[in-house]
Amino acid sequence: MKIASIAPCAVVLMVALTGCSDPKAASKDNFSKAINAYYEANPACLYVTNKTLPLKVWTGPNSFDMNVHSLPKLDALVKVGLLTVTETQEASGSGLMKANHTYRTYALSDQGQKSYASWGKENKGFCYGKLEVVDVTNFTEPSQLMGFTVSQVNYTFRAKEAAGWSQDPAVKAAYGKEVVLQGDTVKGKTIVVKTGDGWVHERMLDKS
Repeated sequence: MKIASIAPCAVVLMVALTGCSDPKAASKDNFSKAINAYYEANPACLYVTNKTLPLKVWTGPNSFDMNVHSLPKLDALVKVGLLTVTETQEASGSGLMKANHTYRTYALSDQGQKSYASWGKENKGFCYGKLEVVDVTNFTEPSQLMGFTVSQVNYTFRAKEAAGWSQDPAVKAAYGKEVVLQGDTVKGKTIVVKTGDGWVHERMLDKS
């Protein structure tokens, strides 16, 4: 009698364990693993430019240089030793239109060479560490989208490791939410996609 009463419990336990270990199941654990796999493959980086350094920026009051808006970020990176800057005066135009313009040229320092990287098609900047999921808050019921089974995941994350320069107040002031301070927990949102091997971050789909 005891054997007969234990058997159903064993079956229930076996089913539960199978569900927990199924990589294709829609679960907080599987979604956390999918996002962490993306974070592990893609370090946290701060964008600097889509051009090649050294970067020359016209800084005068009448400047229409698109990079002038990046000056606070560039100057913050100079402060923490990743970039160097030199300022020059250059004449341009002729006659009554001739004027001296101020330029700043930003170049990589020896320290900056170590963490400078490229990602995507044209993005260039400094990678400062790794992120990790703290908790999956909730997720939508998996549904079909363009032939894929997907779910939107809301979660929190933090900096697992971060270079000291990224924690400098000047960098935080310039980059705001783009940089994650150690000790902070940040809200995130992403899409995960179901594949034959399990769930992956949407940006890892072409690599699965």
